[in-house]
Amino acid sequence: RYYEELDSTNREAKRIAEEAGNTGWHGTVVVADKQTAGRGRRGRTWSSPVGTGLFFSVLLKPEINPGNASMLTLVKGMAAVKGIAEATGLNPQIKWPNDIVIHGKKIVGILTEMSAQIDYVNHIVVGTGINVHQTEFPEEIADTATSLRLEMQAEGREEPVFRARLLGAVLKYFEQYYETFLETEDLSALQEEYNAM
Repeated sequence: RYYEELDSTNREAKRIAEEAGNTGWHGTVVVADKQTAGRGRRGRTWSSPVGTGLFFSVLLKPEINPGNASMLTLVKGMAAVKGIAEATGLNPQIKWPNDIVIHGKKIVGILTEMSAQIDYVNHIVVGTGINVHQTEFPEEIADTATSLRLEMQAEGREEPVFRARLLGAVLKYFEQYYETFLETEDLSALQEEYNAM
């Protein structure tokens, strides 16, 4: 589901899950061109101006132990690294637990939220923000954030980054890694590749 503007793709994904009840929404992807209330960990805001980034959430209903759900942040991190590398030729890395960095500067944030009972997952929302076209950032993060465009320019490359293609690449890898994760409900089958990232 694509929106020109949302408060937050995570919030919209949760609304979809709550309105739809138990059926029909697993695997829904919510994408917004602009977020007015994008969020990161610990209640921090995520700068989401129109036309600059890729802001999306995946809505999931896995049959897993709720205690294992936090590992989906790492699964999405791996997918973001692979998708960015495929779409841009850049070499991002994971900064544990939920950031993707290039040359030490943050390029991706991931926020995973869950609704669950003690032994049962109602739904999980994995939200992702990727800095794509930004050339400047708010003062408080200007020294620690970067974008795909800035990193490609630093390599002397001016070719455009197409956000739809980038989204497709990240989702392709997320689906692969997610299926592997579900086999064991842990990172055992992904550990070596995760460590390399």
